[in-house]
Amino acid sequence: VTQGAVVDPFLQTSVPGVFACGNVLQVHDLVDHVTYEAQRAGRSAARFSRKELPVPERFYRTIAGNGVRYVLPQKIYDTRDGEGVELSFRVRQTVERAVLTALCGGAAVAKRPVLAVTPGEMQKLTIPAGAIQGDITVEIQEASR
Repeated sequence: VTQGAVVDPFLQTSVPGVFACGNVLQVHDLVDHVTYEAQRAGRSAARFSRKELPVPERFYRTIAGNGVRYVLPQKIYDTRDGEGVELSFRVRQTVERAVLTALCGGAAVAKRPVLAVTPGEMQKLTIPAGAIQGDITVEIQEASR
């Protein structure tokens, strides 16, 4: 959907040692997000050069569920390094009083209530280390009133 690179949790592409960030990966609404993403990619590249970047046995997918346009990274695995996996995504339409949820096997592994979301604003959820056991679906639902 973004027409950018497909990346893993460390922003590494399918080419080992090649990392993507910024507007080549997804269009950002704030320059602060571009800067943060570039710092993440730079730290990952440094870890790769020191042979410290994990090599997963298996990747899982991120899936854009109810009300979500896309999710990055598209390939994930449980990093088990204490940091968890940060997902960024955009919603399809404006929703007030919503809950952003990441599901793994039908169970919620991360949730965040929000007052409102719009398609022009990037959203983030972090999946805690140890929680990824399969594909992750990210969805948005209206909160109960």
